[in-house]
Amino acid sequence: MKKIFTLLAICLTLSLTVDLSAQSQRMVFVEEATQASCPPCASQNPPLQALINANSDKVVFVGYQVWWPGFDPMYEDNPTEVQWRIGEYYTDITGAPNVKVQGVSAADTPANGFTQNDINTINAEMSEFDLNLDATINYETNILEISGDATATMEASGDLRLRLIIIEHIITAEDAPGGTNGETEYHNVFKKFVNGPEGIDLADAWAVGDSYEINETFDLSTLNIYNYSEVQVVAIIQNDDTKFVHQAAIADDVEIVTAYTNNSGIKEVLETPKVCLGEQTVSPIVSIQNTGNADLTSVDIIYSINGGAEQTYAWTGSISTFRSEEVTLDSYTFEAMADNELTVTLANPNGEADEDSSDDAVTTALPTGAVTNYETIDIEIQTDNYGYELYWEITDEAGTVVASGGNENVGPNGGGNQTAAAGNPGAYPVNSFITEQVVLPASGCYGVRVVDDWGDGICCAYGNGYFRMKDADGNTLVDQGAFGATADDVVNADLVTSVNELTEVSSLTIFPNPTDANATMNFTLAESMFLNVDVINTLGQRVQRVSAQQFAAGQHTIELNTSDLPNGLYYINVSSADKQLTYKVAVSR
Repeated sequence: MKKIFTLLAICLTLSLTVDLSAQSQRMVFVEEATQASCPPCASQNPPLQALINANSDKVVFVGYQVWWPGFDPMYEDNPTEVQWRIGEYYTDITGAPNVKVQGVSAADTPANGFTQNDINTINAEMSEFDLNLDATINYETNILEISGDATATMEASGDLRLRLIIIEHIITAEDAPGGTNGETEYHNVFKKFVNGPEGIDLADAWAVGDSYEINETFDLSTLNIYNYSEVQVVAIIQNDDTKFVHQAAIADDVEIVTAYTNNSGIKEVLETPKVCLGEQTVSPIVSIQNTGNADLTSVDIIYSINGGAEQTYAWTGSISTFRSEEVTLDSYTFEAMADNELTVTLANPNGEADEDSSDDAVTTALPTGAVTNYETIDIEIQTDNYGYELYWEITDEAGTVVASGGNENVGPNGGGNQTAAAGNPGAYPVNSFITEQVVLPASGCYGVRVVDDWGDGICCAYGNGYFRMKDADGNTLVDQGAFGATADDVVNADLVTSVNELTEVSSLTIFPNPTDANATMNFTLAESMFLNVDVINTLGQRVQRVSAQQFAAGQHTIELNTSDLPNGLYYINVSSADKQLTYKVAVSR
């Protein structure tokens, strides 16, 4: 645990007064408005961080991930307080990147106007306050305890406030995906004002020796913390009459208290995209965390889908206390239904019994894409204020593009490039409604990708746009709008497939599909004939004979009872003496 961070003035002569020798040099307090989809931020933040890191004994830094010009997941963690600090409290910051120094002076950009000379000049001043700070996290309770004190070393007055700020020292792009400017690390990211944005109201007038004891707690479980070991606390004393920051301090080595030696936990399951019905193979990505005091060097990761056979991934490596690591598990093949569940459990950290099993297991959904029985699909697009930034495409299971639209220069991988122009080939007009029709060539799983070239989706800050796919019944299969650079979806097309040309049967539909217990099958027969209607499982075995009879020419309705069938994918097989056709149906309860 490290106390911090005000530099005591060096005693130059024996004749200096006692009060002066107790004074502290002023810490330089730098705040930045930055953004994970802001191209200039990516080029200007590294030199800014290098300057700050080279002056860690003189500078306290907080970065606010703001809401322009594109998508930023870290802004989404606490948009209300970020907007208050940057949009309401500091009304003169209107772009990113931009810095505020000591609460009152702003450089146009971090690379223009904030220098080593500025740091030296401010730090050479004597502050009106000595400020000390300590922090501890109880990992079992998620409670952050903050202690310390503020003491006046000179007389001070004004609307003085103590603001305690929770930050996360380093957040990586892997922790917070979605930004499009290529940054891989975000520094001292603002998370929360402990006592709200207004802070703690201090006395308006301070005499030398007056003090305030800091003693606060905060429940970290209310925040989206990417890595507990990166949590730090900043304290500032600010005059709201002038916005001048008199003093700043940081607790940058927060002690985390845990009672365990060998312990591991699942932080989350990453990347759970929609899947198609039928046999699927996925390679889950999980984030594991060391929640014990000993370095985590091995752990068994046990996983299964839909209660199927368990697979074990024997992970080895080295993770220090409260650090985490992403692990891509071996592929797992399963029969996807309408609803699917992935269960992941950890066991045997460092070859020992896990000392706290409460965080060992997690279950997450693997959603299935919408199902359509129609080959003709309607596309509805409402463009936003920048319609020319939009591109979309539909691909089959082989990756072949079967339909596309929008700005060809953007393409499927252009999200966040910010190079689209209204004159590019295929570019859509702004604030316009467009309809297109697509014919799916066969049954199968179709991938749908929607791309915004600026990286902020097509809804809502810059116009209420959307991209929708609907079938002939008006069922919405895909609905995308509020996303970052790209949005990916899938559509299951369960079209009638023919074998030996059973063309006498047409307009075959089954509804609902997926079904839980009962479904209705409709078809039209061109001529009278004897037909068998059977339910076949994925092993090719007949599990139910629905009908075997002579059918007259015309329309027919058959009720299917699937209440006795286990969840899974089945085929409705309609056959004559020498012809047949099959139709997929999923049973899901």
